[in-house]
Amino acid sequence: IDIICSFITNGIYRIIQLLEFSVIYYYFFNVNITLFFITVAFSLIVLIFIIISGNKIQVYNKERKENYDKKTSAVNDVFLGIKEIKGFNLSKNINSKVNNETNKYVQSNKKYTVIYYAINIVAVYLFEILRLAVFIYGVYEIAQGRMELGILLVIYSYYQKIIDNFSLVSTLNLEYKNFKISLQRLNKLFEYAKENSENDVTILLKDITGLVEPLPADIREKYIQSGTHYCEMLPLEYKPGEKYFSLYREALRNYSEITAEAVAVVSEKIRKKIKGQIVLVSLARAGTPVGILIKRYLNMRYQELDVRHYTISIIRGRGIDKNAMQYILERHKPELFCGWMDR
Repeated sequence: IDIICSFITNGIYRIIQLLEFSVIYYYFFNVNITLFFITVAFSLIVLIFIIISGNKIQVYNKERKENYDKKTSAVNDVFLGIKEIKGFNLSKNINSKVNNETNKYVQSNKKYTVIYYAINIVAVYLFEILRLAVFIYGVYEIAQGRMELGILLVIYSYYQKIIDNFSLVSTLNLEYKNFKISLQRLNKLFEYAKENSENDVTILLKDITGLVEPLPADIREKYIQSGTHYCEMLPLEYKPGEKYFSLYREALRNYSEITAEAVAVVSEKIRKKIKGQIVLVSLARAGTPVGILIKRYLNMRYQELDVRHYTISIIRGRGIDKNAMQYILERHKPELFCGWMDR
């Protein structure tokens, strides 16, 4: 998001730069048509060089970012297992993988930085050579009486402006590619969120809307005391008020981080334990959001994994939904857990 916002806000400055180029080239056109065509032709050559070399830079930039992600992932893998490491003796875990990924990132970052600055220096020096050639040409024109010294000094200073602007324009191709990649990543995040909100869970429950009348708590309590099992009734659901949402937001602030850590630890244990397709079965309703978080974590972190998530019912005194379990067992080998019991 920072890259996208930065590119958009810098767009105004880029437009001013283009206008500045136009004014300078228009001045050259009025002063000396030969000088104008030489400057435009050379500018196009340098621009093509920057675009072609920018594509090369992007290859190294992509490699650098991938190595950075791998390095970060390696460090995260270590710290996800801190709670399981007695005495916090991390040396055995950190040494090989983290150092290896860090070295790869350092090398790729070094390669990217060297090539990036080398290309910028080449572009600047090409214009410096042109400026020197134009200065010599201007001296010749002055000697022939076709140009005044003041005009030559203005042209010389304008070339410095062109060099300064091209130093900034040389980054435009790379900035645009970074902007494009960031935009694609942002779109993928939105698509991922939309896709996963629809595929978070398969609910293996029968829809009995309209078949059973929801009852308030006091009436249900009377039925239960008279021998009716609670599963034969539905509670009357009330719309949460502001006080309820306030408590929810407070709980989110207080426990979101520790919940995320717990989800990560459980998810990593599941990934290490199960090879191939991962099938999660949560117990509705408390286990359902836990299953959704684990599925999302695994899908985000390990995109190659095939993760399925079902949620089924379990009722005190009646047991687990056998039809739902039969449906799952005919298709998968599941991993069960419950949000209430922390299992």
